[in-house]
Formats: sequence, structure tokens, C-alpha cells
Amino acid sequence: MHRAFYSDDIIYSVLTHLRFSPTDLKNVATTCPRLAGPALDILWSEQSSLVPLIMCLPEDARKIMDRTIHLSREPTPSEWERLRITASRVRKFIEPDSDVYDAFYPKLCVSGLVLRRLFEQFSSPMLFPNLFTFDYKALQEYNPDLSVVRMFMSAGLEALFLDVFAQFPTHEAEQFLAALPVEAHGLRELSISMDDGDTAFAVLPSFGMLPKLITLTISGVDVYMTRQAITNIQQARCLNTLNLNLHGTAYDHDGGIMALELSSLERLSLSGDVLPVHALHSSNHYSSTIIRHYRVPPTSFPDRNHCVYGIVIHIVPKSWILETDLYGGRNRSGKR
Repeated sequence: MHRAFYSDDIIYSVLTHLRFSPTDLKNVATTCPRLAGPALDILWSEQSSLVPLIMCLPEDARKIMDRTIHLSREPTPSEWERLRITASRVRKFIEPDSDVYDAFYPKLCVSGLVLRRLFEQFSSPMLFPNLFTFDYKALQEYNPDLSVVRMFMSAGLEALFLDVFAQFPTHEAEQFLAALPVEAHGLRELSISMDDGDTAFAVLPSFGMLPKLITLTISGVDVYMTRQAITNIQQARCLNTLNLNLHGTAYDHDGGIMALELSSLERLSLSGDVLPVHALHSSNHYSSTIIRHYRVPPTSFPDRNHCVYGIVIHIVPKSWILETDLYGGRNRSGKR
């Protein structure tokens, strides 16, 4: 073997060009032990279903009935262990591309019993210790409860995209979100919604215990609870990007100005029929931080002036993108 392949950086650089060709990666993995590990890491790094993982069990341990994978016998400890080693290579669990997925595993799913046996064998950090991106939509075919989602939480998880079904008990959703600082305290990006954003969250957790969080998207903030939501959001002191979608029309007209104090915020996007926030402030007057984008949706409120100076935006009955320097020295605004 050429001495260049004794460098891990060179191996991964070369094999990355094969990441869209599973067959080629499998062939490389069988070439020699030196290339097997890196080739398998890339092959398994991004998954959109549990089906390929379960298919790693021996053929005599599984059977397919009505396009559902069942166990035909109990796998041995060593067979479960080989599956765990493969799962440890998964880095991203993302929403499936239906065309690609159907080409390899047409409409297959994993039975609930198989999932229970899998998660009984391993705790969450053991099964997916290197996972850093998880999208709940990758599991939607199973209609799992939040206890299954917890199996994908770990200290190394950096991005979580979660859509909660409204039929879940409210207290379970609240408990799940409240547990994130313990089960996934390394999160840098969090996106949460309920029923694809069609339902508003009644209660949001405090985000102050997620010290690395820089991007937060919430699709479904009850406008009646906006004041409390902002109180909880602004505890995330390193937040760089904030996207909020507001639901409802009732709010406190006499509540006065609601301040959003985030010195690190650079991008802010608001959407919804109404904005119960009279003004938004980025209050660190001593920082050179620049809030580059505001996105304010159409609203049914009477015309109000918008003021960019001092990073204050009043409700505007049009759609705007506003770009400004923190000190108000420069500003550009334009209709969307």
C-alpha cells in the first residue's frame, strides 16, 4: 500500500469523494483493514432510517412480513454488539430523501418489538455515541413516543430538529424539553415545533442551561405567552440566530414594550399573523456586534413607524428586511 495511505487525513479526503456511492465504499472496505474503518465510517455517517441498521442482523435472525422487519429469533449478544459498533459510526440521523430511500429499502419499516429489543440492549450514549445531528422526521414512520427520541440524545449531540405530535401529553413534551440541558447539553442548534408548526407550545423551557446554543427556531409560540417565551429565550446568552413563528391573535395591548436583550444576536426572524411585541431591543451598547437581518412579516395592525437606530423595531404592516449597525450609523431597509 502506498505510504500516503498511512495518513488518516489523506484517506478520509479521498474516500469523501465516494460518499454518494455506497457500493464503492463497500468495495473499499473489503480491500484491506487499513481502509475498512474509514470507508465504513463514511458509509454509515448519514442515515435516514433504522432499517439499514436492523438489516445488519444475520438473515436468520430477522424476517420481513408485510414490509415490516420482525425478529425470527433472539440475536446473540455478539450479534447485538456488531450492530452497536455499526450504530456508533452514525453521525447524522436526518429526514429521508424518499427517492433515495425507496431505491434501497422500498417502504420497509421496523416493528415496534424490534425497536424495544434494540433499546433494551443499549442505553442512548452507548448506541449512538457519535451522533451530532438528529431530525425527528427520520422516525416519523414509527410514530414513536418521546422515550424513543431520548435514545438519540447524548452530550455530543449538536443539532436537534424536533416536531412533537399534539397528541403527546403536554407534560411529556415539557419534561422532554426541560431534560435537554442534562441529556444534550452540547446543543448548538435547536429547532422545535408541534404538528409541523400548526399548534402552539403552551410552555417553553428556559434555554439558559444550554450554554453552547447559538441557533434557535421555535415554530409555534402562543402570542398570549410571548412575554414569558422571550424571558426564557434571552437566557441563552450566546444566541446568534433566532427564528420565531407566532400563533394566535390575543395579546395584552397595554403590556408596554417587550425587550429582547441578547447582545450576541445577529439574525432575527419573526413570522405570524400578528406581533404582540411592541419593540425589540438588542441592548449591549458596548459591543461591536452587528444585527444583520430582521425579518418582520405582514400584520393587521395600524401603521407604525419603524426605527432602526438603537436596534429598535416597531411593528410594520409590511414585510421588511432591515440591516443595521449596532450604533445606528448605517441602515438599509427594503420590502420583501
